[in-house]
Amino acid sequence: TGPSLLNPVGMPLADHLDGISDWQAYVHFPGTQPDGEFYIHLDSELQGMAIDLPAPLFKSAVDRMPLAIDFRFPQAGITEWEVNVAEQMSAVMRFAVNDGAMQIQGANLQIGGSTASAPVRPGLVIGGETDQLSVDDWLSVDYGPDQEGGPEQILTAVDLTVTDLRLMGQHVSNAELSLQQDTAAWQADISSETISGSAIIPFDLYGDEPVVLELERLAIDDEEIDGGDDRLDPKLVPS
Repeated sequence: TGPSLLNPVGMPLADHLDGISDWQAYVHFPGTQPDGEFYIHLDSELQGMAIDLPAPLFKSAVDRMPLAIDFRFPQAGITEWEVNVAEQMSAVMRFAVNDGAMQIQGANLQIGGSTASAPVRPGLVIGGETDQLSVDDWLSVDYGPDQEGGPEQILTAVDLTVTDLRLMGQHVSNAELSLQQDTAAWQADISSETISGSAIIPFDLYGDEPVVLELERLAIDDEEIDGGDDRLDPKLVPS
């Protein structure tokens, strides 16, 4: 189940996984080879488990999403998870182990078939390329305990190329998106044919702090705003 997989390592996404799937496991012993290593391997098709997260992670319970995890132990007190999802996403997550408790130190996630490297900074760093991404949907996901908090609880930085990007109610094609976590806001940079510039996006979108935009280029998607009328109603454009 989702909780049995994620709760022991303190990752606040277990509530978005529902169902039960079959797993296979084996343990690799180094034997007499000097360069051998001990590790534990798990894999599953995840059939029977639904993932209620935005694309590219969303899946229904009936869909297959091959997942393989290798648990490695590079040094005393450290555990690394090497994860491969459907040969389209890979991740390396590093945990400190102390008195049986695991605390995540850092994680790298690569989307689009590239192989993730070991993390060198705290939090989750995402890179690569994907066909579809809705920043609005991901910002609305609850990440913290008891469904409190936002992506800043685990996410540190994003550097993605996206074919179909949804951002602040707008549809953007072939975008290069960079997101960096600051003290109380996200520092965002975007480059595409329709929008180019930077933004400061507060963690609390419904708080007192505004979203600050500094754009070099902006072509508003009027079909998204007014339902496809030939003429854009200025009253419907965000101020």
